[in-house]
Amino acid sequence: MNRSESIAALSKALAAAQAKYTATGKDRTANIASAKGSFRYSYADLAAVVAASRPALAENGLSTRDLDLLVLHQSNLRMLEAIMTSLELPMERTVTTVESYGNTAAASIPLTLQKAAAEGRLTPGSRVMLCGFGGGLSWGAALVDW
Repeated sequence: MNRSESIAALSKALAAAQAKYTATGKDRTANIASAKGSFRYSYADLAAVVAASRPALAENGLSTRDLDLLVLHQSNLRMLEAIMTSLELPMERTVTTVESYGNTAAASIPLTLQKAAAEGRLTPGSRVMLCGFGGGLSWGAALVDW
């Protein structure tokens, strides 16, 4: 998937997300974020993570096979497994903390990096992809040469 196709896929997914979003119906809670689990699972797995990571790799002449480690936002284990499958990576190429700490929101990537370092999975020269996504339907990926 090239950059234009990734942007088109993300735009389409965002339009679908906006169409599915509904407010609570009460003015006092209209600004409270809510999400339907099955919808968020599908969106983050297929659109955000894959579409955010592949262009970052492609722009550097790399593919997922070139990664030593993929550090993901720790939303739930089932989603992490599906993301790894979508990216054609074995679970051995990631580290999970969700089973110990649950979904720690914005702290999940730093916590997971700490666990990877403690396990000796981050060595000088390791090629690591950090990929996050969140309740505001935001996403991002960073490629790091450790």
